[in-house]
Amino acid sequence: MTWKPIRPWLLRFEVRCWPVEVLFQEVEGAHAVDGVRPVKKLDFGAIADAQLFVNATHACVFVGPTSLEALKRYTLLAFGDSHTFPVILVPEQSGNALAGKASVRVVNSLYSETPITVSLGATTDSKATNGFSSGVILASNLTAGEFSEPAFLNPGELPVTVFTSRSPAGLLYGAVPNLLPDKKYLLVISSGANDITKATLIEENQTGGNAEELPRGSFVEIVNAIGETEYITSGFDRVLSGAKLYFSNSIATILPSGNRSLTINGIGSLPIAVSPDSSVLAIVTGMNVSDILLFSSHVGTILQSSSRRRYINASKDVSEVKITQDSLNGTLISPGLPSRSTVDVPAIAEQRITLVFSNPTTQEIYSRIENVSFPLGKNYSIIFIGSSGKYSAIIEQEF
Repeated sequence: MTWKPIRPWLLRFEVRCWPVEVLFQEVEGAHAVDGVRPVKKLDFGAIADAQLFVNATHACVFVGPTSLEALKRYTLLAFGDSHTFPVILVPEQSGNALAGKASVRVVNSLYSETPITVSLGATTDSKATNGFSSGVILASNLTAGEFSEPAFLNPGELPVTVFTSRSPAGLLYGAVPNLLPDKKYLLVISSGANDITKATLIEENQTGGNAEELPRGSFVEIVNAIGETEYITSGFDRVLSGAKLYFSNSIATILPSGNRSLTINGIGSLPIAVSPDSSVLAIVTGMNVSDILLFSSHVGTILQSSSRRRYINASKDVSEVKITQDSLNGTLISPGLPSRSTVDVPAIAEQRITLVFSNPTTQEIYSRIENVSFPLGKNYSIIFIGSSGKYSAIIEQEF
């Protein structure tokens, strides 16, 4: 018997005795989560091999006795017999979540069997000296078909990023789930044969309603390019606020799609349109809202066999900057890139080079980036920044 649900099915059951007797739930539709009630009782302690059979309204599972433990509850995630992993069985997390925290385990059910790393982008943290925290790891190099150990997180809106664990790392998904304190969650990262990544959030003790498929968010980044100030305080209307950002530093997070606002204390607010189809780079070059440069990159334009380097003159008081490769008089990238302008340079071979930024007239060197590698499979923004005699150049990877 075969079965082909249109979307992943979710089944919760509890092992009540040994040999195994299972109380099954009805499956009322795609992503359905229903209370545990005895629909069927089956004693299958002698069954050795795992099999699953599903029809339109009910589900039943046969699992070998070594797969289950008595007095434990399980969540069974079913993705269809054409999937690389038709089913993944996840035991309920033992013990309680840390007081006031949300507990999250990641499940990797990608059809392509790609290992993933799941982490948090920048989010407000009033206890941190810089006003934010970033880079908390939920799962590292998680193999397809497996689930992670629990991560205990502060509740609220959290910017979740899903990257491939291979090199170069690629951003597969970003979302902003709202986690509640003292709750346990499964974050299921899945895809079909079309390889479109999705994320579903399941509360482990949920007894009604639907599992939440998370809307895709957008990767956004802020760069402080103001040379005459020590730092700026930046943020958005969601996820991140009050973040202290020093000169030449950047901060990245995920925002929900829609009309958002970027706020820089002492400068003002700028409306930005955030779309799941593109990422946003905001470069703060001066002390007026008009000095904030916005760049957008369409998701899906990164190719494994090539890369693109986008050079940006983000210095407010350097009207033109000469950019050369390897030395002051080396290969010319731009004879004089105007302020607030860009130039794109494609590449089909990996290179390790030195970049020189100088005055086109006097040949004065403003900044150098020494011996930097540009692997294929990534796009880059190389940004010349600074003002009032304080200049630098930084490299940001685009996603």
